[in-house]
Amino acid sequence: RKAEVKLLQYQQKFIEKYGMPQMELVEQLHALKQSLTVDEQKLVCLDEEIHRNNEILKQSSDQLHSLKQELLLEHSRCNAMHLQSSSSSSSSSSSASSLSMPILDGEDFRLMMKKYFTDIKMECLSIKGHLSTEEIWDRLIAPNYKLSTEQLQTIRNAFVRDMRFGLSKNENKRRRSSLKMLSSNIFSLPKTNETGIYYAIDWGGTNFRVLRLELAGHIQLSTINEMVPPCKIPVHLKTTTDPRELFDVFAQTMKDFMVHHHRDDIESTKVYQLDAELNIVQIPLEDDEFDDSDDDEPVFAANAARRKQPPATHSQTGNEDKDYRIPMGFTFSFPMQQNGINSATLLQWTKGFDIDGVVGMDVAQLMQQAMDRLNVPLRVDVICNDTVGTLLSCAFEKTDAERPQNVVMKSKVKFMNMKSPPMKGMAVEGQKMSCHSVTMDQRPIIGLDVAQLMQQAMDRLNVPLRVVGTLLLCAFEKSGCRAAVILGTGTNAAYIEPKRKNEIINVEWGAFDKSLPRQPAVDLVMDAYTVNAGEQYTEKMISGEYLGEMVRLLSLQVFGDKIQRYENETTLTQRWGLKSSIVSQILQRFDSQHMTEIYRILRIDLGLREFTMNDGKLFVQLCRVIVNRSADLAATLLLGVLEKTGLFTKIKDKELFVLESAYNAKKVWVGIDGSVWQNVPRYQQRMKNTMQKIVNKKIADKIKLTTSIDGSGRGAALATATHHEYLKQQLFAAKRNRKKIF
Repeated sequence: RKAEVKLLQYQQKFIEKYGMPQMELVEQLHALKQSLTVDEQKLVCLDEEIHRNNEILKQSSDQLHSLKQELLLEHSRCNAMHLQSSSSSSSSSSSASSLSMPILDGEDFRLMMKKYFTDIKMECLSIKGHLSTEEIWDRLIAPNYKLSTEQLQTIRNAFVRDMRFGLSKNENKRRRSSLKMLSSNIFSLPKTNETGIYYAIDWGGTNFRVLRLELAGHIQLSTINEMVPPCKIPVHLKTTTDPRELFDVFAQTMKDFMVHHHRDDIESTKVYQLDAELNIVQIPLEDDEFDDSDDDEPVFAANAARRKQPPATHSQTGNEDKDYRIPMGFTFSFPMQQNGINSATLLQWTKGFDIDGVVGMDVAQLMQQAMDRLNVPLRVDVICNDTVGTLLSCAFEKTDAERPQNVVMKSKVKFMNMKSPPMKGMAVEGQKMSCHSVTMDQRPIIGLDVAQLMQQAMDRLNVPLRVVGTLLLCAFEKSGCRAAVILGTGTNAAYIEPKRKNEIINVEWGAFDKSLPRQPAVDLVMDAYTVNAGEQYTEKMISGEYLGEMVRLLSLQVFGDKIQRYENETTLTQRWGLKSSIVSQILQRFDSQHMTEIYRILRIDLGLREFTMNDGKLFVQLCRVIVNRSADLAATLLLGVLEKTGLFTKIKDKELFVLESAYNAKKVWVGIDGSVWQNVPRYQQRMKNTMQKIVNKKIADKIKLTTSIDGSGRGAALATATHHEYLKQQLFAAKRNRKKIF
């Protein structure tokens, strides 16, 4: 009993000291020992994994070193062959092949190395679980897509240098430039005194438009008739093997437009008429049926002067001095070499087009041949780029004065809506061809927004059309519009070059390739499977054709298995599976704080059923960073264009800019057109903020960005009108000289 009492006392003292019975403590100590043993085994495994990773990194480093040596040797070999071939007097074919030999770029090697080590860093951090998806995006990926002011200034300087080299008479400098700097053969802007009827076709990257412009030659409202909505170019025609098929679609659409809305124009030609089946037929006339007085009419006045230039096509009337077809302008939104005002050779396809047999051909002649095949009474008198057309349209509207004190409004509006007949090669079921014409009643409206008044009038009549009429705001000869930009399916710019007698220069800035912050996981990957791989780097970072695909590739990099596990259930795993219009919708819903609508797009439209609220917010950030990069690059290049047109100068070797004295009391207008500019939220404001960040506020405040809706098509018609006004002046001067002689 004494032993039991002592044992009981011992246990009580043990519990008082350790807080638990002895056996329970022993069990806990045993469990702790086992846990330490497991942890020790894990540490051993981690040491082995670290050792294996070190070995892999060492092997990779050796492989990269070997690859770098091979690339450097290959680079040296190619340079040596290039120098040898250029110095030797070989045949033209061998010289051409040597000049086309690819020269390896050290920038591509740097980007490849950067991608490799970034991927290794991301993999190591994600394996160890140190960073979440949001943290990986914020700390490792997003900074690569946010351009600093220093980066933008470097890009701007390189762009200006390429512009100067592209205009240089030195052939070596022109070769070093990535910009084509194409001549437009247009040296004057519309003066608002033009008269006559002109048609135009605007061939863009996604749509094409046909329109009719009637100018009255005074400060008043001109009449514009346009087919609404524009026609979408069928996807299969972008890569057709028969170029006549697409050109015939354009000609057929223009024919339907004239037959159903402007029959009087057809009959006014005197040699074209409509038969009972509404087909355009040609009526040959005898020589005595022509009247010399016809030359005084606006449509025919410039025929004699035109003989001094190569015509788009010979007259079909049998009398070469008389060409009774109606003048037409042709907007062609692709790189082309202007051979004359009405002749241009296609240099290369962009915007996803790849039609055989057109590169190297005169596209104005191909369009004229299509018109002649269908007996359309139009003559291609002017061909211009879409940026040139936008600049002319902006110059017609925006002048040195921002807004006149007295303007006139549209007082009478007539509309006509009817179904358009089927167009060859196009699905137009349910599509309506809408045409509207406007007449004038002189009534001064002081201090009111006449465009808004017109829209209110249309709303009162329940007219489902947008305002497309051109309002002449003022009539100064010297326009304040100095540049134009296209930010749509593709991107480009044009400007007035003061050192070339104010000629309009087509920059083709989509081909710019210097100092661009191209990212391997997005830009390099996408470029590899485009139809023009290795070209148009700037266009692939800015334009709407590629914004959606860049967001898709970036989402695959950020979300990884969260998207890839859906495989065919989501379009994000397929090339070109995300359209730029979806990106715009997501950003619009985010700005209006409709997050539920964003989740509907992600979960239902895109098939990402398990995306959380945080995933949706992160996807919005992906869209925003790609769009911001596009706007930053567009604003940067635009500043380079404005420097070249004479708005400001840069102090040598310093990032300081001085406004030219000519602009102390006036502003410069820039006409911008395109779906990206018009539809992507915050894009316009982002461009303005970026320009102010690169140059000083004084210069940025002088730049006025204005939307030129469908300005490229109107600009082609205005270019035709301006050209005809010039020809008529030549004709009348020649007549006066003949009278003086006799």
